[in-house]
Amino acid sequence: MTYKDYITTVYVIVDEVLKLIGHKHKTNKPKFSDSELITLLVYATTFRKGEIKSTLKEFKENYSDMFPYVPELPAIVKRAKKLKKLVKILIVMIKIYYQTKNH
Repeated sequence: MTYKDYITTVYVIVDEVLKLIGHKHKTNKPKFSDSELITLLVYATTFRKGEIKSTLKEFKENYSDMFPYVPELPAIVKRAKKLKKLVKILIVMIKIYYQTKNH
């Protein structure tokens, strides 16, 4: 599985879970959705030891086709704090998904 495959799968899972729980973003059409933000945070946790700064750089350099707009670090950190509990739950869900998929 490539990183792009992983990112795509995580995004779909996150986006579907957010829809199921009725999660709404503050604006109707954000430049960077909560699904995108959570995907970035899950990726950072899974592959970059939680290092958000290097993950932002990687997303901007390598995944601009998937994420055309990635905010700067302060904006990411501010929004991540608000979504902290949800992110933790989704990280566990995604780990379980991959564990069951690989067995």
